[in-house]
Amino acid sequence: TLFRSALMWFGVIFIRNGLYQDGVFKFTVYIPDNYPDGECPRLVFDTPVFHPLVDPVSGELDVKRAFTKWRRNHNHIWQVLMYARRVFYKIDTVVPLNPEAAVLYEKDVQLFKSKVVDSVKLCNSHLFDQPKIHDPYAISFSPWNPSLHDEAREKMLSHKKKPEDRKS
Repeated sequence: TLFRSALMWFGVIFIRNGLYQDGVFKFTVYIPDNYPDGECPRLVFDTPVFHPLVDPVSGELDVKRAFTKWRRNHNHIWQVLMYARRVFYKIDTVVPLNPEAAVLYEKDVQLFKSKVVDSVKLCNSHLFDQPKIHDPYAISFSPWNPSLHDEAREKMLSHKKKPEDRKS
């Protein structure tokens, strides 16, 4: 969340399989002021992703497709996050925000795949960029630095030992 507002959340999706494999997509969720009684939250990728449901200019995902009417006590933000992940595995081309992506997926899947690979590479090339908003809670990544990361890695791996190997 943004340190000045609980209505802006930062996130990242890691795609392990499928057309968008190895994609790391940073995004921001914008929650309406009158949440949970208003419109559904908006989800905007930091770098627009080549996808039928993502606006090629703004990077906004068509969340309203899944939540045509946001219902208090029925819809939750975790569902928006799950939807955002699911769109990378189940491609929907009906009423797209990116008509080019939709047409290519339907008519020339090889060219679609090529553009997806380029899009994944572009998004991943911006992985280490500083967040667009100066905020201590924004998600930022840095390249592997052994002097900085090895100690933390060893601590994490040491806790993976089997319970019978640990001493009380």
